[in-house]
Amino acid sequence: ALQIHNMGYTDDPARAQYIGRGPRNQYIIHYILEGKGYFNQAPVHAGQGFLIYPGQPQHYYPDPVHPWKFLWFVLSDDAWEPLFKAYHADTSTQIFAFSCMSAVEETVFKITSYDNPIRSMYELLEIFFGLLKHQQPITETTKRISQSEYYVSFTTEYIKTHSKFEYGETENRFYAH
Repeated sequence: ALQIHNMGYTDDPARAQYIGRGPRNQYIIHYILEGKGYFNQAPVHAGQGFLIYPGQPQHYYPDPVHPWKFLWFVLSDDAWEPLFKAYHADTSTQIFAFSCMSAVEETVFKITSYDNPIRSMYELLEIFFGLLKHQQPITETTKRISQSEYYVSFTTEYIKTHSKFEYGETENRFYAH
């Protein structure tokens, strides 16, 4: 099922890193809001993000002088892979640029200001797609398409590959990974 395993935000340099613990089996998106850091030795700064595919080696850490602050989403289904291609990340570094900083900041505010933890998978998906709608998707032929066309195409492909929709409650966790 199309699921978001968890999401969160960190501004704590000690927790904004993943070093030497081996690859994970999820799709992960990081959006850098401030500062800079390094993902697999490549520099990443505010206005950029990086993608992690299942099984991909990963090593990331903040710059010691200007540590980063980032938002992340952990996605747990292969149905997300076509969406990752829409980010048009550099094929060697998996780093992408984004121009929707205000939407990213609004998402951080939304998830960090909740009095009650987000519990519904629907709420997690709504927050994620609320941010994603600001990321201008590009097809593999690099032709720009409307957001509605992209979402219809993505949803159609997902339905074709999954025979049933599974709904599950989840406990949201806001922590650095």
